[in-house]
Amino acid sequence: MKLTTSGKRKRAIAKAVISEGSGKISINKRNHKTLHFFDRLKIEEPIRIFENVIGKPNFDVVITVAGGGRNGQIEASRLALARAIRKERDVQAGGQQG
Repeated sequence: MKLTTSGKRKRAIAKAVISEGSGKISINKRNHKTLHFFDRLKIEEPIRIFENVIGKPNFDVVITVAGGGRNGQIEASRLALARAIRKERDVQAGGQQG
């Protein structure tokens, strides 16, 4: 099952596609672990919250981001990732929650 979400920040627009997997996150076909340290921390924050509350993620996320500057793209990617995680959790819980 694939779920798609988006996030915007200034002029940057990110699209996140979440699917079954082992917890990999890629941004524009690059592993998120290759990002600068602080950018990587911003991207990992929603994943760390998910791990603390629910456990190890069993999904992969592919994020495509365009427009804006580097910081805007990171923030848009982070928002798209957080929305994807929320949508995945709602689907696993058996319905849409507000």
